[in-house]
Amino acid sequence: MIKMKRLLDVGIKKLEESILEMGSLASESVEFSIDSYLQGQDSSKEALKKSKAINSLNDDINELAFELIARYQPVASDLRFIKSCFEIAYTLSRFGRYAYDITLVTHEFGKLKKCDKSAVEKAGKQTIKMINASLTAFKKRDAKANINIHNMDKKVDEIYKTFIAEIRASTKDEDIIITRGCSVSASLILRYVERIADHATYIAESVSYIKTAKKYRRR
Repeated sequence: MIKMKRLLDVGIKKLEESILEMGSLASESVEFSIDSYLQGQDSSKEALKKSKAINSLNDDINELAFELIARYQPVASDLRFIKSCFEIAYTLSRFGRYAYDITLVTHEFGKLKKCDKSAVEKAGKQTIKMINASLTAFKKRDAKANINIHNMDKKVDEIYKTFIAEIRASTKDEDIIITRGCSVSASLILRYVERIADHATYIAESVSYIKTAKKYRRR
């Protein structure tokens, strides 16, 4: 029994390392996609490769998690951890998909050099901070980080809502084609960024569940 417990610990450690590796790649992918938009670069092919690599890691994590459950029949905190890894891996795979979707906006709309991209830049920076904070919380099993990450999410929501309100209030007719292109593209990207931020809170919620055995949803 002692030997089996040690083997389970080895598997759980491998699972943790895989999640952190996947998280690092997902964070890098989101930052890459946002930077590509800000610089007016079509990086959709590179983003797709990153998304596929993230999905591959997701598959590996799922296989390992299933194997640990089947072989060692973990209980209590070990089972919560493995269950949460399923959820976190799925969340990180969504980061890769949203990052790819962001690059498709530039692919479809072009460089959009005359656009004001400050809202996307601000929301993007905040969201990347959230991703990294949630991964740090996972590594440290810090359940208390949950509240702070949710507060960070509110800032992203506010940027998105403010931008949409400004579009609705705009009545200017000059450069209407450019204005529409800027507004639509930024709205799409901000929505993707806002969803990524929401998913970052899900990671924090999973960490809270690992530590407390209580499901946490601040919605």
